[in-house]
Amino acid sequence: MQVLVTGATSGIGRAIALALRRHGHDVVAVGRTAAALQALEQHGIQGVCVDLADRDAVTRKLGLLQPDVLVNNAGFMPPLTHFCDMAPHDIDQTIAVNFSAVVHLTRLLAPAMRQRGSGHIFFTGSTAGHAPCPNFALYCATKAAIGGFAQALRLDAADRIAMGRRRRLGSLGSGRGRGHWRRRRDRVGCGGSQRRGEGDSHGPPAAHGTFQSRTAGSRTPARHVRVPRGPRLRCEVRSS
Repeated sequence: MQVLVTGATSGIGRAIALALRRHGHDVVAVGRTAAALQALEQHGIQGVCVDLADRDAVTRKLGLLQPDVLVNNAGFMPPLTHFCDMAPHDIDQTIAVNFSAVVHLTRLLAPAMRQRGSGHIFFTGSTAGHAPCPNFALYCATKAAIGGFAQALRLDAADRIAMGRRRRLGSLGSGRGRGHWRRRRDRVGCGGSQRRGEGDSHGPPAAHGTFQSRTAGSRTPARHVRVPRGPRLRCEVRSS
């Protein structure tokens, strides 16, 4: 099984790529740091150096691939500041990497999965998508957008996809956002509206487990989509 992982040169993405490789999968790691990709290649992982914000380069380097699994993990954390003080470049970069690039890559690779009748698509989300905090305005917006996109994508594909159940395996804090979130939470009490079982003490930057079709924390039975006979594509998404 071939798996394409974006943002694979460090942190959560690198851990995902290495774990998948240890389990015998053919892994394609996507990132911008050539040296880090070369290090992954020592583990038998194929590296592709490309800036996901460069749509033409992504199409050229990844458009011919037909992975069985797409892990949309790459993300960008802008400088943590008041939105009115954000530089235009940081605004553009955050939207480009956290949302536009994800939509473009998914649109690039999902049609082949639908045609084959098999495949998996994952999104790495964040609690920031539903638990906003000061100085995270744009980051929260992009993560909320990914959550909406992921859930609507399920409905788009319902005629050919056997929907997986939603499950939270845990949360992982990452980067400078963790300390900032803690300080802000203590000062202004943000995050108090998080639903039970959904939040984590580390704040917005987080990776979550496989999602079911029910709302996290819900006690209602998971919903399943009846599909017609023939090839079935199972799509499971990571999001918040």
